[in-house]
Amino acid sequence: FLAGHLLDAGHEVTLHDLRRALAEPLLKRGALWAASPAEAARGKAMVFLSLPTPEVAREVVLGEKGVIEGAARGAVVMEPSTSSPDVVLELGQALRARGIRFMDSPVSGGERGAETRDLCVMAGGDRATYDEVKPILDLIGDKVMYCGPLGHGTVCKLCHQLFGSGMAQA
Repeated sequence: FLAGHLLDAGHEVTLHDLRRALAEPLLKRGALWAASPAEAARGKAMVFLSLPTPEVAREVVLGEKGVIEGAARGAVVMEPSTSSPDVVLELGQALRARGIRFMDSPVSGGERGAETRDLCVMAGGDRATYDEVKPILDLIGDKVMYCGPLGHGTVCKLCHQLFGSGMAQA
């Protein structure tokens, strides 16, 4: 859904997924296909990840043909998945060493929220980078907030999940 909102706003979107069939609906709407994460990142000002686990994020960013091989100096890599603070800091450090900016920006609102843009986006990273990318984040969520330095978005999301679980149990 997030990529679809970017397409709807007129942005060029290039996709990579291990299962191309999952990308077909977006490809039919005008998205482009990339054979690897590196190819998807090549020449792009912004790269969004959307991955199931921190380990997969590490592999997609740092692995062979990963984002780090394709992204240019000055590009911004956004991680809207729920990750671990340690992995977020590891990825940030590796990308920063190559001149690539990184922000954790986990979302909350579930699949329905992703579809309707009723999402909270909790961004962590450099404040100037946040200010630069906020108009894009506003396209995917209606409650976008800056949470502090890199990793703080992830910590806010984990606290949000913990609080929500506690409330559900109560």
